Order: sequence, then structure tokens, then C-alpha cells
Amino acid sequence: RDDMSVLQASGGLGFSSIEPLLDKPDVTLRELMLDEDFLQECKSNNKRLLDFVTKPENLDTVVSQVTDVVIPPEAAGPAPPETAASGSTADAAAPATPTTGATTNVTTTNVATTTANAASPAAADTPASRVMSALLSCELLCCDCPVVTAALYRQQTLLEKLFRFVTQEEPPAPIVTCYCAKILHAVFPKKIADTVSFLKKTPNAVPCLVRRLELPGVEDLLMRLVSCEELPEGRGILSWLCAMNTLPELVNKLGSGSTDEMKEAAAHALYELVSFARTSAAADALIAALQNDNFASLLIHTLFGSDSASGDAGNDVTLTHGLSPATSLVRSEANAAYEATKGQDELPSFVREVLRCLPAIKARLISTEKGTVAQTSAGSLSPPLGTLRLRLVELVVAAAKTNYKCVLDRIVESDVVLTILDLFFQYFWNTLLHQAVQELILFAFATPHTELKTHILIAGNLMQRILDAEAGNKTDVKTSGFSRGYLGMLTKIGVAVCSFLSATPNVLSDEKYANLNKDWREYADTVLAQRRLIESELLGGQKPTTRTLFFAHDL
Repeated sequence: RDDMSVLQASGGLGFSSIEPLLDKPDVTLRELMLDEDFLQECKSNNKRLLDFVTKPENLDTVVSQVTDVVIPPEAAGPAPPETAASGSTADAAAPATPTTGATTNVTTTNVATTTANAASPAAADTPASRVMSALLSCELLCCDCPVVTAALYRQQTLLEKLFRFVTQEEPPAPIVTCYCAKILHAVFPKKIADTVSFLKKTPNAVPCLVRRLELPGVEDLLMRLVSCEELPEGRGILSWLCAMNTLPELVNKLGSGSTDEMKEAAAHALYELVSFARTSAAADALIAALQNDNFASLLIHTLFGSDSASGDAGNDVTLTHGLSPATSLVRSEANAAYEATKGQDELPSFVREVLRCLPAIKARLISTEKGTVAQTSAGSLSPPLGTLRLRLVELVVAAAKTNYKCVLDRIVESDVVLTILDLFFQYFWNTLLHQAVQELILFAFATPHTELKTHILIAGNLMQRILDAEAGNKTDVKTSGFSRGYLGMLTKIGVAVCSFLSATPNVLSDEKYANLNKDWREYADTVLAQRRLIESELLGGQKPTTRTLFFAHDL
């Protein structure tokens, strides 16, 4: 014993201060939790400590310290620290906007520091002590300790208390939301079968989750349940979630009766579900639900309204957020091979619905808010392009790349490509727009659909516009010293046009195109040829060799 004391005093062997506390006959849960070694000993599976903590009355106190914490508004400090242990816990205090992904970890040392001013009897019931108790309880319930998790699932009433933050009518306090979502995010995958059984017994569990989706951590909790489908013991969760109408519930939250925060959260959740369906091998039930005709009709109707075929469209906020999952769904139908035989009635449901909305999409691309000014690094922009119009362009590009002849026919008939070209040449500093339009044009010249090529080339006056843009760029370089942002894209598009004209020389054989052909040949033989030559040359004159890569090291 004396030898041990010497080692302890010299720092050669550490001893927990929990053991002396456990030896006390009247030790309380609060005393143990305030000890700086409490969490570490729990994570180390200290049997005596865990037996004490998992007593029904003590575990009930631990859960209550999370669910019943009340902080007066005047005493509320900073938001609780964010915590997300990789693969085991959710965000403890996620930002107001929905996020997924890891954040800063809260270590045992941080928690021990938090207890420094709360250990005294005077601080037994202060806002700071209640926050500290909630944090310690949250960390305990989230830690990788099977004994604590098993004890929690043995007392279903405790799970009900933790889940109450989504089932109760009144919105919970932010700190309660953060910690309860974090705990459930951590424990649900550890007992998947018991979790599903618990959720099935809870009335309206899925609608309640969706109703609180804008709260921090709730979306992560929903996606945590979805990801359990990839585990052997979690098979069937997606089928159950789909049977509970999770997808229609999310779409309904995009409607006009929801707040902007709820619309953003619901759209992000839909996008994450679509991404999961596209990447997971265990998402058959989700894929079937996403491809359902009724779901496609519901989502597009919510985004564009019932009169979308006549050019009317839905709310700007709904459209801006809801277009992300819609575009992702259409992108999943992209085809490398050209399909010329299928009719419009045989198309995938989402592609068919998007074609119906082309008039509304075109109308939205044209419409702008008068008087809106955006300050950019290149100067004032009035009106700005905006996120909504950019996403509408991306949706049209995704629809075109499905490579169905009937789809490309409808796109040509709607003239929406001409509107997109107008935006391309109007906003010559918007790189995201340029990339999307370049993708569309290069696809058009690569597909066998001749009408789309000639539509862009002749109706869109593409060649003359490129020549005018090059002339305008020369003027800008002289005055400001900078080339326009789309110049690199114009080079690639110009090369595609030259290839097309070489393969089909009669497309502009009419006499009225004589001057245009002459100007284009001059541009192709001088400016374009010189630029392509410069771009084809190796930087430094040669490819790097092993010797040149390590030359500096040799020196």
C-alpha cells in the first residue's frame, strides 16, 4: 500500500478519486458526478460506479437532469458545446441551419473544468450548475458503455422522457433539444431492434420527428435511423419509415404553412434521403418510394403549384430549397446512351413531371425582383442572378442529360435553352452558372439529337454571341486588365462548335450566314487556334520526372 502511495505521489501511477467516494455509505449521485474522474471511470467500465449509476432511481435522475433542465432567459449563456463523436453521437448544439457531419469533441477534461465553479454547496441549484449537470448526464448517456445503454432500454419510461422533446406540443428549450437529440443519436444504433420496437409503440413517432425537424439535431437523428438499414440487425427500418409516409410528410413541410427554417430543414432531409438511396446498396424500399408516381407529383406540385403548365410557380423559398432534392432525383435518371424510342408516358415519373413544368421554369428564369442590387467583388449587380434561377438552370441541365429524345424535343419546343443562354452571356462572372451552361451545350453537341444542336446554334445565335463576347472581352481587358469569367468556357464551347461544323458543313450553308461563317473561320483560325495551342503546351516545357521532383531535396 505504501509502495502504491509513493508511485501515486511521484506521478508514476494514477489512482481514481472515485473509489474513496464509493466507500462512503451516504455518497450521492451529485458528489460522484462532480468528481473529475467520473466520466473517465464510467467509460472504463468501473463496475462499482456503474452499478450505482444504473440503479433505477439514479438513472431516472440522470435522465431528468437533461429533460427537465430549465434556465431563466436572463441567465442563459452561450449555446451548449457541440459534440459529435464519429459514428456514435450527434451534434449537441447544432447550428440553426441543418447540418450533418462532425463537429468539435467535448473531452472529459473540458467537462471537469466546467465543474470547477459548480462543486460548492452554494452552487447546488444555479443556472450554471443545472447546465453542468445536464452536460455531465448527456456525456454519461452517450458514452460507449453497454451497461448504461442496457439499463436505459430496460426502463422504457426513460426513453419516453428523452423522446418527449419531439412528441410534446410546446417547443422544448434549445438545450433540451440539443442534449436529447445527441443522446438518442448515440443510443439508437446500439439497440436497433429495441429502438424500432420503441418507435413503433410511440404514437405518431415519425410525424413528430418531422414536425420538429428544424430543431438542432433532429434531422441528424432521422438520418441516423435511416443509416441503420445498412446494418444486418437494422434491415426493415426503411420499409417501416416509408410505410409511415415519411417522404410525403417531408414534402408537406415545404408548403406555404411552414416557416422558412422548416422548409430548409425538410428540403435538406429529402436531399440526404435521395443521396442515401443513390449510394447505398440497402435502400431498395427507399428507391421504390422515391420513384413512386404519387410522390413525384406531390413534390413537383408543391414546388411549382397546380398551374405550373401555364407558367405559374410556387413560393420562392419553397422552390429555392426544394429544387435540390428534385434535381438530385432527375440526375439519378441520367443516361449515357441516347434513347429515341420511348414516349413521354414511358419516362421516369420525375422526368415526366419536370417536362410539365418547363413553362413555369422558363417564366421563373425570366422574372427578376426590380430594384434588387447585389454588391460583388466585380462591382454592383442589378438584378443578381440569385440561387433560385441557378438551381432552375441545373434542373433543366439534369433533365436534358437523361438523353431521351422526347425530353430533348420538349426542351427545344419550350425555348428554355434560349433563356439560359441569355443568362450565360448576361452574368459573365457567375462561375456556377457558366459551368452548368457549358455542361448543357457540350452535352448537346455530343448527343445525336440534331434539333437541339441547331436550336442552340441558330435560334440561340451562339456563334455570333461568342464573337460579340470575345470583342467585349478585348475592351474589358484594355480598360480593367481582366478577362471576363466565362472566357475559358467559351473556348471549350467554341471547340465543340468547330467540331460540329466540320462534321455537318451544310448546317449554315444559306447565303444569309455568309458573313457569320467568314467571321467565325477567322476567329477559329486565329484567336481560338492560338488559345488552344497555348493550353496544349506543358507548363515548364516538359513533364516532371523523378529526378526533377526530388531535385530540391538533393540540393
